[in-house]
Amino acid sequence: MRARGKANDRKVLRAEGFELVDGSGRIRAELVVEPDGAAVLAFMDRAGKFRAMLGVEDDGTPTLVLGDKDGNVRAGITVAADGTTALNFSDKSGETRATLNVAADGTPSLAFLDRHGQPTLSARPQGRREG
Repeated sequence: MRARGKANDRKVLRAEGFELVDGSGRIRAELVVEPDGAAVLAFMDRAGKFRAMLGVEDDGTPTLVLGDKDGNVRAGITVAADGTTALNFSDKSGETRATLNVAADGTPSLAFLDRHGQPTLSARPQGRREG
């Protein structure tokens, strides 16, 4: 949580972006506000490949994205404005291959997708149970 107080009670450094570099000058992390309004904290490995991102979209949707050693997005989690949560897993080419969702009403679903994005197996409860 952000510390709150009067502006003159604390020192503030303001910028539209920050880069964190290692001893060799390689960018290892960036904190930026994208042109679309998303606030993003991204981490790169020593080779400069994307590895992780934590962000909040302009509409308030929080997102966590993880990449593999080649910089490909492999997993992500989001919480939509309506409360729906989604956990997605992708193959090395970035195609979503599995999803686990919990709808705003609490209904869970699971899906496995082929390389073309078509469901090969999906599951969701037949009826709602109380409790």
